[in-house]
Amino acid sequence: MGWQEFALGMTEQVLSWPVVALVIVLIFLKPLRKLVDRIKTAKGFGGELEFQELLEDTEKSILDGERAERRGWGWGWGRRWRWRLRRIGQDAPGGGPAPSLGASDGGKTLADPATPLDDSVSTSPSPTQRNSDDPASGTAYSAGTRGDPTDPVDEPGTGLERPIAEPYVPDPSRDPSGAIMMSWTALTQVLFDLRAATAGPGRPSKNPRVVLDQLRKNEVISSKYYEAVHNLLALRNHVAHGEAVPTSGAARNYVELANQLRDTALSLIARLRDDPGENL
Repeated sequence: MGWQEFALGMTEQVLSWPVVALVIVLIFLKPLRKLVDRIKTAKGFGGELEFQELLEDTEKSILDGERAERRGWGWGWGRRWRWRLRRIGQDAPGGGPAPSLGASDGGKTLADPATPLDDSVSTSPSPTQRNSDDPASGTAYSAGTRGDPTDPVDEPGTGLERPIAEPYVPDPSRDPSGAIMMSWTALTQVLFDLRAATAGPGRPSKNPRVVLDQLRKNEVISSKYYEAVHNLLALRNHVAHGEAVPTSGAARNYVELANQLRDTALSLIARLRDDPGENL
């Protein structure tokens, strides 16, 4: 009978381990849940911190650019575009001489891209106007002089043939993440048009990172403009990947910043429409 007692003892030991483990889990279930929640909260908190920092960096880039613009420079436009304005005969604001680059650039005079556009050229409405049509669900922007969103796209070439449709952006107070995603999409569409207008033969890339790098490399946009758009891309990715859940206030700031960058690109495209004979 000794072997029967031995087998019974082994069976009891084997069966006792799952029971003990289950008891331990049940006892510590609540603390474990708190620990997991704490880890999740810490991860989300870090994402929110990084989101806010990137948003502030973007605002700073735009503010720095606006200060430069008040000194007589179109902050979003690269040096190559300034030379182009000079070549096509654009004047500095107020009809006076264009600002000088200084001794480091040989004192050459360049035109100022910050010249206000003619009233006949449509510019993007302010953020308050953009959301005034339907505050409950966002605004399906009125097409205005840029054409209806359903207008057909003309053949690819300079990228200047078709009107630029106004995008739809949800109300940030009701759909913060959606507002960020859609305002980024609206910005990239204009950047694609700008790239098409300033690129050589062939079909330009539709990858936002590639297009942004190309615009900067070709000196179509300034370094501050590049930094601001790059930050908005990083913020958009945080939201898209669920790494941060934006508040309505953060989303509203994002939309306003994206609109400012979009307006700058639109003004560049509008000037190219005035003189479409030669690409940058």
